[in-house]
Amino acid sequence: MTLITRLPSAPDSTIAQAATSFLTEVSAPVMVHHCHRSFLFAELLGEKTGRRADKEALYIGALFHDLGLDHATEGEEPFEVRGGNAAETFLLARGADSRLASSVNTAISLHTDLASADHDLPEVALLHMGAMVDVVGMRIDEIPTKTLERILEEHPRSGCKSHLKNLLNAEALRHPTSNIATALRDLDLDSLIDQAPFDS
Repeated sequence: MTLITRLPSAPDSTIAQAATSFLTEVSAPVMVHHCHRSFLFAELLGEKTGRRADKEALYIGALFHDLGLDHATEGEEPFEVRGGNAAETFLLARGADSRLASSVNTAISLHTDLASADHDLPEVALLHMGAMVDVVGMRIDEIPTKTLERILEEHPRSGCKSHLKNLLNAEALRHPTSNIATALRDLDLDSLIDQAPFDS
Protein backbone atom coordinates (compact mmCIF):
# COMPACT_ATOMS: atom_id res chain seq x y z
CA MET A 1 0.00 0.00 0.00
CA THR A 2 1.32 3.44 -0.96
CA LEU A 3 1.20 5.98 1.84
CA ILE A 4 0.11 9.47 0.83
CA THR A 5 2.34 12.26 2.08
CA ARG A 6 0.01 14.88 3.49
CA LEU A 7 0.95 18.52 3.32
CA PRO A 8 -0.12 21.22 5.77
CA SER A 9 -3.57 22.52 4.90
CA ALA A 10 -4.37 26.13 4.11
CA PRO A 11 -6.87 27.93 6.34
CA ASP A 12 -10.36 27.98 4.85
CA SER A 13 -11.58 31.31 6.23
CA THR A 14 -13.23 33.82 3.92
CA ILE A 15 -10.31 36.24 4.18
CA ALA A 16 -7.75 33.50 3.45
CA GLN A 17 -9.73 32.46 0.38
CA ALA A 18 -9.87 36.09 -0.74
CA ALA A 19 -6.09 36.33 -0.39
CA THR A 20 -5.63 33.15 -2.43
CA SER A 21 -7.85 34.47 -5.21
CA PHE A 22 -6.13 37.85 -5.24
CA LEU A 23 -2.66 36.35 -5.46
CA THR A 24 -3.73 34.16 -8.39
CA GLU A 25 -5.25 37.15 -10.18
CA VAL A 26 -2.33 39.55 -9.86
CA SER A 27 0.83 37.42 -9.78
CA ALA A 28 2.61 35.28 -12.33
CA PRO A 29 2.20 31.52 -11.76
CA VAL A 30 5.90 31.18 -10.85
CA MET A 31 5.36 33.62 -7.96
CA VAL A 32 2.07 32.04 -6.91
CA HIS A 33 3.83 28.70 -6.51
CA HIS A 34 6.78 30.32 -4.71
CA CYS A 35 4.42 31.87 -2.18
CA HIS A 36 2.56 28.62 -1.57
CA ARG A 37 5.82 26.70 -1.16
CA SER A 38 7.02 29.32 1.32
CA PHE A 39 3.89 28.77 3.41
CA LEU A 40 4.27 24.99 3.35
CA PHE A 41 7.94 25.16 4.33
CA ALA A 42 7.10 27.64 7.09
CA GLU A 43 4.38 25.38 8.48
CA LEU A 44 6.64 22.34 8.40
CA LEU A 45 9.47 24.15 10.16
CA GLY A 46 6.99 25.41 12.72
CA GLU A 47 5.93 21.84 13.44
CA LYS A 48 9.55 20.72 13.67
CA THR A 49 10.68 23.53 15.96
CA GLY A 50 7.54 23.68 18.07
CA ARG A 51 6.82 27.29 17.15
CA ARG A 52 3.08 27.85 16.88
CA ALA A 53 2.07 30.69 14.61
CA ASP A 54 -1.38 32.03 13.85
CA LYS A 55 -2.03 29.91 10.77
CA GLU A 56 -4.17 32.50 9.02
CA ALA A 57 -1.58 35.23 9.53
CA LEU A 58 1.25 32.95 8.39
CA TYR A 59 -0.67 31.82 5.31
CA ILE A 60 -1.68 35.30 4.18
CA GLY A 61 1.78 36.64 5.00
CA ALA A 62 3.36 33.94 2.85
CA LEU A 63 0.97 34.57 -0.03
CA PHE A 64 1.57 38.31 0.03
CA HIS A 65 5.22 38.46 1.10
CA ASP A 66 6.47 39.37 -2.38
CA LEU A 67 3.54 41.57 -3.36
CA GLY A 68 5.74 44.67 -3.36
CA LEU A 69 8.47 42.88 -5.33
CA ASP A 70 6.20 41.31 -7.92
CA HIS A 71 4.39 44.53 -8.74
CA ALA A 72 7.10 47.14 -8.20
CA THR A 73 4.80 49.34 -6.14
CA GLU A 74 6.05 52.89 -6.05
CA GLY A 75 7.58 54.39 -2.95
CA GLU A 76 10.82 55.15 -1.16
CA GLU A 77 10.58 52.13 1.14
CA PRO A 78 11.95 48.70 0.16
CA PHE A 79 9.59 46.18 -1.38
CA GLU A 80 8.95 44.24 1.83
CA VAL A 81 7.66 47.36 3.59
CA ARG A 82 5.53 48.37 0.62
CA GLY A 83 4.20 44.85 0.37
CA GLY A 84 3.42 44.68 4.07
CA ASN A 85 1.50 47.93 3.90
CA ALA A 86 -0.38 46.78 0.80
CA ALA A 87 -1.31 43.51 2.50
CA GLU A 88 -2.60 45.33 5.59
CA THR A 89 -4.68 47.66 3.41
CA PHE A 90 -6.11 44.66 1.53
CA LEU A 91 -7.09 42.92 4.75
CA LEU A 92 -8.63 45.93 6.47
CA ALA A 93 -10.64 46.79 3.34
CA ARG A 94 -12.22 43.35 3.55
CA GLY A 95 -13.12 43.58 7.20
CA ALA A 96 -10.23 41.60 8.67
CA ASP A 97 -9.37 41.99 12.33
CA SER A 98 -6.85 44.79 12.84
CA ARG A 99 -4.57 42.48 14.83
CA LEU A 100 -4.45 40.02 11.94
CA ALA A 101 -3.72 42.80 9.47
CA SER A 102 -0.96 44.21 11.68
CA SER A 103 0.60 40.78 12.24
CA VAL A 104 0.67 40.09 8.50
CA ASN A 105 2.22 43.49 7.83
CA THR A 106 4.93 42.91 10.43
CA ALA A 107 5.79 39.43 9.12
CA ILE A 108 6.06 40.65 5.54
CA SER A 109 7.99 43.80 6.43
CA LEU A 110 10.62 41.82 8.34
CA HIS A 111 10.92 38.72 6.17
CA THR A 112 14.14 39.85 4.44
CA ASP A 113 15.89 40.59 7.75
CA LEU A 114 18.25 37.73 8.64
CA ALA A 115 17.64 38.40 12.34
CA SER A 116 13.97 37.52 11.86
CA ALA A 117 14.74 33.82 12.29
CA ASP A 118 15.01 34.54 16.03
CA HIS A 119 12.09 36.95 16.25
CA ASP A 120 9.72 36.58 19.20
CA LEU A 121 6.65 36.49 16.94
CA PRO A 122 6.32 33.03 15.34
CA GLU A 123 4.68 34.49 12.22
CA VAL A 124 7.74 36.66 11.59
CA ALA A 125 10.28 33.91 12.25
CA LEU A 126 8.49 31.22 10.27
CA LEU A 127 7.71 33.36 7.24
CA HIS A 128 11.38 34.31 7.04
CA MET A 129 12.46 30.67 7.37
CA GLY A 130 9.91 29.36 4.88
CA ALA A 131 10.92 31.89 2.26
CA MET A 132 14.61 31.16 2.86
CA VAL A 133 14.05 27.46 2.22
CA ASP A 134 12.51 28.21 -1.15
CA VAL A 135 14.94 30.92 -2.22
CA VAL A 136 18.34 29.58 -1.11
CA GLY A 137 17.59 26.11 0.29
CA MET A 138 18.38 27.07 3.89
CA ARG A 139 17.27 24.31 6.34
CA ILE A 140 15.98 22.19 3.47
CA ASP A 141 17.57 19.17 5.15
CA GLU A 142 14.85 19.49 7.80
CA ILE A 143 12.13 18.83 5.22
CA PRO A 144 11.49 15.09 4.68
CA THR A 145 12.39 13.99 1.15
CA LYS A 146 8.94 12.62 0.30
CA THR A 147 7.31 15.77 1.61
CA LEU A 148 9.63 17.95 -0.47
CA GLU A 149 8.86 15.90 -3.57
CA ARG A 150 5.13 16.32 -2.97
CA ILE A 151 5.48 20.09 -2.50
CA LEU A 152 7.44 20.45 -5.74
CA GLU A 153 4.91 18.28 -7.55
CA GLU A 154 1.98 20.42 -6.42
CA HIS A 155 3.84 23.72 -6.75
CA PRO A 156 6.47 23.40 -9.50
CA ARG A 157 9.35 25.87 -9.59
CA SER A 158 9.19 26.56 -13.35
CA GLY A 159 12.19 28.86 -13.56
CA CYS A 160 11.81 30.37 -10.10
CA LYS A 161 15.54 31.04 -9.64
CA SER A 162 15.95 33.23 -12.71
CA HIS A 163 12.62 34.97 -12.14
CA LEU A 164 13.49 35.87 -8.56
CA LYS A 165 16.99 37.03 -9.46
CA ASN A 166 15.59 39.39 -12.09
CA LEU A 167 13.08 40.86 -9.64
CA LEU A 168 15.58 41.16 -6.79
CA ASN A 169 18.25 42.82 -8.89
CA ALA A 170 15.74 45.31 -10.26
CA GLU A 171 14.64 46.06 -6.69
CA ALA A 172 18.26 46.58 -5.62
CA LEU A 173 18.76 49.15 -8.35
CA ARG A 174 15.70 51.06 -7.17
CA HIS A 175 16.62 50.77 -3.48
CA PRO A 176 20.43 50.45 -3.15
CA THR A 177 20.41 50.58 0.67
CA SER A 178 17.74 47.89 1.12
CA ASN A 179 18.23 44.48 2.72
CA ILE A 180 18.07 42.87 -0.71
CA ALA A 181 20.68 45.20 -2.19
CA THR A 182 22.95 44.47 0.77
CA ALA A 183 22.46 40.71 0.38
CA LEU A 184 23.23 40.85 -3.32
CA ARG A 185 26.37 42.92 -2.71
CA ASP A 186 27.75 41.46 0.52
CA LEU A 187 26.44 37.88 0.51
CA ASP A 188 26.42 37.24 -3.26
CA LEU A 189 22.72 36.38 -3.10
CA ASP A 190 22.64 35.59 -6.82
CA SER A 191 25.11 32.75 -6.28
CA LEU A 192 23.24 31.49 -3.22
CA ILE A 193 20.07 31.29 -5.29
CA ASP A 194 21.90 29.49 -8.10
CA GLN A 195 23.38 26.99 -5.64
CA ALA A 196 20.08 26.16 -3.95
CA PRO A 197 19.30 22.43 -4.35
CA PHE A 198 16.51 22.90 -6.86
CA ASP A 199 16.52 22.40 -10.62
CA SER A 200 15.20 25.85 -11.41
